[in-house]
Amino acid sequence: MTIDPTNPNPQTTATEPITEDRMSTQPTTAVTIAERLHAGEPYVLAFGGQATPWRATLEELAGLDHDLANELVAIDAAVADRLAPVATDLLTVTPRGGRFFTDAGAPVAPAPQGGAADTADVSVPGILFAQHAALACLPGSGIDPVGEHVPGAVIGHSQGVLGVALLEALRTSRQEGADGHGESVVQVHAIARLIGAAAARTTGRLNLGTVGETTPMLSVRGVTRNVLDGVLAQVPGAERIAVGVVNGRQAHILSGRPGDLEQVITALQAAARRSERDRKERRRGGAVLNPITEFLATSVPFHTPLLAAAVDDVVAWAGRTGLDATWPGIWPWPC
Repeated sequence: MTIDPTNPNPQTTATEPITEDRMSTQPTTAVTIAERLHAGEPYVLAFGGQATPWRATLEELAGLDHDLANELVAIDAAVADRLAPVATDLLTVTPRGGRFFTDAGAPVAPAPQGGAADTADVSVPGILFAQHAALACLPGSGIDPVGEHVPGAVIGHSQGVLGVALLEALRTSRQEGADGHGESVVQVHAIARLIGAAAARTTGRLNLGTVGETTPMLSVRGVTRNVLDGVLAQVPGAERIAVGVVNGRQAHILSGRPGDLEQVITALQAAARRSERDRKERRRGGAVLNPITEFLATSVPFHTPLLAAAVDDVVAWAGRTGLDATWPGIWPWPC
């Protein structure tokens, strides 16, 4: 007889004789992730980038934890002080002022209406604050990536490289006894603020921003790189379009002007029709081309040379504020 805690009516079967040490009426307790990590199981910590629901994360984590909210507000105030030498420049991009949070810990900038994306001066620091909040909450679940449970590897997707830098800064701050308010932590958040402001300013100056529901970043799935390159070669102005991110063999993110990206969709649709026609007429075998396109919820074409001026702005601002703009791993993002 085998006792299955998931089955309220266990059946007796003709198996090996029952012995006292083989039979147990107690359900097996599931091993938690924290317990596995305490036992030394290695893991990888990954930080995401743009188009992540950072507002919901902040509301969920900091909205009910006053200590965490106060910590983030204190970091925000320190960042504003550190960026004071360039405050006037930043005000031309972010007229609401140099603070990201209100004293109550809510983002100063209201959420955009109609499902629109936040501008980069809001989303870039906002995403990093949400990641900071997540890291701060992990010890409460028995996982301390800054101390006892160091990940085997840390990776950042796109803007996630800032999260990687933040984790390292949090470790440095703890070693210095500064906890989450150390100078290295403030520096990473300040660099994020500068990157967001510079990206937003360059996007506005070059008229690269969202037009209606068309954004400057397009996800293309179901198409190999060779096919995608062939389609792009037929699009006027393709030199302004960058294959910014490769998420898989048939998953790519394009960055560029919204109008140019709309032409890519048109060209992909035409290629799909040709593929279907060739298959019906037996000119070509194999699967019919079936591209899936989707505009990302972002207001800036990250991962494109079009943002080269934004990098120059960040370096110049960092120099005026005494920040290290050469933080390992951050560049070449956002270009």
